[in-house]
Amino acid sequence: MSLRRPVPTFYVLAALVSSSAITAWWLKDRAIETDETTAAQVSSVPKDPCAMRINRVSGFGHIRPIVFARTACEAQRLAPLKGRLQALISEERATGALTRASIFLNDLTDGSWISVNGTEHFEPGSLMKVATMLAVLMKAELEPGFATKRFTFNSSIHFPHQQYPPSSDLLIGQEYTLGELLRYSIALSSNKAEAVLLQEVGGPAYQSMLSMMGLPSVDPGEVHYPIAAPDYARFFEALYGASLLGTANSELGLEMLGHSEFTIGLRAGVPKGIDVASKFGETAFDGSRQLHEAALVFADHRPYLVVVMTQGRTAEELAGFLREVSAMAYQQLTAPEYSVLAIAY
Repeated sequence: MSLRRPVPTFYVLAALVSSSAITAWWLKDRAIETDETTAAQVSSVPKDPCAMRINRVSGFGHIRPIVFARTACEAQRLAPLKGRLQALISEERATGALTRASIFLNDLTDGSWISVNGTEHFEPGSLMKVATMLAVLMKAELEPGFATKRFTFNSSIHFPHQQYPPSSDLLIGQEYTLGELLRYSIALSSNKAEAVLLQEVGGPAYQSMLSMMGLPSVDPGEVHYPIAAPDYARFFEALYGASLLGTANSELGLEMLGHSEFTIGLRAGVPKGIDVASKFGETAFDGSRQLHEAALVFADHRPYLVVVMTQGRTAEELAGFLREVSAMAYQQLTAPEYSVLAIAY
């Protein structure tokens, strides 16, 4: 996959109008449930405390589609990396640049993961534009004609200041396609495009998407939605696994995320030429800054997901912390000795 290449208009349209059987969940009430199933359970052996936890949607007659799956325990072979990340957080806190931070990392080749301060919650800011994209693309798969509609931006709302504003933005009175709105919202992080998309997708559809992810419901217009890094990771895992959308729209979502203008955080810690799908979020909170980023890094033979949430003194210092975390993660997960350990695990 080459995420940095331009997304052709015909590809966007084809993806938007594609259908997915899974998204038919929207048409009926469904419930999220968690399985902890292992081969040991089949033979009545006591349950493995590190069993795979699988979130499924119930309510069908014969199927229970998987939304996402994750082992219950952290990977021991990633413990050295976790130790270095914890030391980095301590160092940055000692300088005053960082107040707190949370990190979640998932090796997507086998589901191995680690979490640092994973129970801490942050204000996600523009990270939730990915949630909106998921809800919009689900609606596009379900409602004929929605994907080909044109939308006019007429809002006079005063949008909050952005530390990292989009290089270009919507113009009042201008018409836009759904694909254009998604590009502005995801790649450029436009609050104006996000407002139009939220208005069009509607509250019930947004709530349904969060419910399927096993996350608390919220009014799309609500300013606050505290979330932890491991929980936010579900949005990216759903795109990578094509579990909520059809394959074409899942690919489209990652292509959009592959064109993010924010390149001074997690992307900067990865060598040039490596495809990255990412989204950042920022907000001011209690007199300090919060800056977060999630990135799906398509390293050769070992794609992985990293989510970093931070609070501290300045956005610039927090961006520097994101870079350091990203560089550490890339170095560890692409090291030859790690690959050998992974095979032997």
